[in-house]
Amino acid sequence: MVKSITWGLSPVCGRAQSTIRKTYCAQLRILYVVHFQVNKPLCTMLTELEKALDTIIDIYHKYSLIKGNPHALYKDDLKKLLTNECPQYTKKRNADAWFRQLDINEDGAVNFQEFLVFVVKVALKAHEESHKH
Repeated sequence: MVKSITWGLSPVCGRAQSTIRKTYCAQLRILYVVHFQVNKPLCTMLTELEKALDTIIDIYHKYSLIKGNPHALYKDDLKKLLTNECPQYTKKRNADAWFRQLDINEDGAVNFQEFLVFVVKVALKAHEESHKH
């Protein structure tokens, strides 16, 4: 069962509202999201690059927290992330191949530093594609 909770924050601030989707089996995710999302400086206007960096972090946590560990993307979670968030740039390599390449320390999970390797590779490809148009 999924509940939505909306935190009403000052509309003057950069982050006016934060909607949190909550499941009863994912209390850790809720605590993590509440702590790290709501407790960010609210009245600071973020630059476009800062917003992009926040988005990358938020997307990583969206999938890493499926199993309750904010520091680990497991193979099936990485596959969901690739399928849902980056289908145009991951067509030539399947999730298993990405996982093998990204799990540098071979601990069975992709941590955030390892995930950043993927972000850089995809960003380079996107930049290359942007010059073709």
